Amino acid sequence: MRKKSKSRKIFGYHQILDLYDCDPKAIGNAERCYHYLDAMPGLMGTHKQSEPFVIFKKDIGFSGWVPIVESGVSLYTNIPSRFASVDIYSCKLFDRETLKNLTSGFFRPKKVEEKYYLRGQDYIHPTELLEKRGLL
Repeated sequence: MRKKSKSRKIFGYHQILDLYDCDPKAIGNAERCYHYLDAMPGLMGTHKQSEPFVIFKKDIGFSGWVPIVESGVSLYTNIPSRFASVDIYSCKLFDRETLKNLTSGFFRPKKVEEKYYLRGQDYIHPTELLEKRGLL
């Protein structure tokens, strides 16, 4: 059993959405996919580090990622199978239900699978480490 000190906290929050039987006009539209990634940091209350990085292959799909100061959001679509997957990872807590609903509204899947993880459960803040080492 691990002991938790008062300064330990969760490092990050990771929401994974698998979207099945999406609207092909939504997941096959590069502009729409780009807009989704570009809007996410503001909707999460996080800080975008740059514009989204994207690759789009007509009739195949979209791969993209937007880096945020607090981590990042990625989107992958597969047009032939009408499948999309989204990873939302942030050190800042976000509203899971709002982001799930927004994502469903963008891509209109018939089925959504969600997984949610608390990351870095044994994370120790750097200040605590410095104190333990007598450097603070």
